[in-house]
Amino acid sequence: MDHKNQHRWHLLFVLPNLVLKEPIECGFVALVPNQDSRLDEARVGASGKLLSSFENPFQKALQPTALITYQSAEERQPLDALLAFRNVVALAALIDEWTKAHRHPGNGGVLYSDWFDLHPFTPSNDNTRIVISSPTTSGASFPDSFRGQCSAAIPYPFHLPLLLRDRTPLNPLLRQWHERLVQKKRERKTTVLFRSLAIAFEAAKFPSNPTLYEIGTRLERLKSALQGEDGGLVIAPLDSNVAEAMERIPRDAIPDMPDRIISATALSLNLPLVTRDGKIKASEITTI
Repeated sequence: MDHKNQHRWHLLFVLPNLVLKEPIECGFVALVPNQDSRLDEARVGASGKLLSSFENPFQKALQPTALITYQSAEERQPLDALLAFRNVVALAALIDEWTKAHRHPGNGGVLYSDWFDLHPFTPSNDNTRIVISSPTTSGASFPDSFRGQCSAAIPYPFHLPLLLRDRTPLNPLLRQWHERLVQKKRERKTTVLFRSLAIAFEAAKFPSNPTLYEIGTRLERLKSALQGEDGGLVIAPLDSNVAEAMERIPRDAIPDMPDRIISATALSLNLPLVTRDGKIKASEITTI
C-alpha cells in the first residue's frame, strides 16, 4: 500500500535500541522500520539527522526504528496516548520473544522493555532543531553536530530484528487502544488496562543489578499494577481444589508437573487456559 498518497507522516521519536522488520500500526500512529517509505519526507533537517546519526558504542552505524504519526502538531494526542501504543507493542513482543527463547535457549532476542525506549531527543515542530525536554534538562540545538547512541546495555541492536510471529496478544490490545484513543470510548476497564501496561513496561526493564532484591522489587511492581479490585488479576491459591483437579488430568496427556498445576488450576476454577502448549491444547482442558 502506498502510504504517502494517504497522509503526510511526521517523525515523533526514534527508538535506537530496536530494529523492526515490518511496521506495526494502529489508527494515527505507527512503529516503522528505518527504511519505511513513510519516512522519505522526514529525511531532511532535524528528523533526517535523528534517522541517520545513531551508532553503537563501537561506532557501528544503526538504523533506529521510528514512531510516526500523520496528525499535525495541533491535532496530536497527548504523550500518554503514544506511550500507551508503545507499551502495547512492547509487552506483546516480549511475550512472543520469551516464548521463542524458552523453545530455543541461547539464541537471544528482544527480552526486555529497554529495546522499546524512546530516545529523549526529538525534532522541533518546524524541523529545524533537535529538542530535549526531560525532568533534568530542556533545550534545543541545531542538528548538524548531533550524534546519537543506543543503550550501552544493548550494544548490538542490529543483530536483533524484531518480527512478531504471533500477534495473538497484540491484536486484542491494539483494538482496545483504538477504541479508547481513536474512537474516544473512555471506560474504566481500559483506564486500568493501560495503567497496568505502563507499570508492566517499567517492571520488564533489564535488571541493571540482577540481584534477587531487584528482581523481587520488579515482580512486586508488576503485581501491584495488576492486582487489586481494579487490576483484573487474582492470584489463585494452590489448594486442595487444585490437587483434586490434578487427579482428573491423565499423566500421559500432560506429563510435566508445572503444566499439570497450571492446567489443574484452570480446571478447578472452571476457566479457559490461555496457552500455546501443544500437549495442553490436545488435552481435554479448555484453552484459548
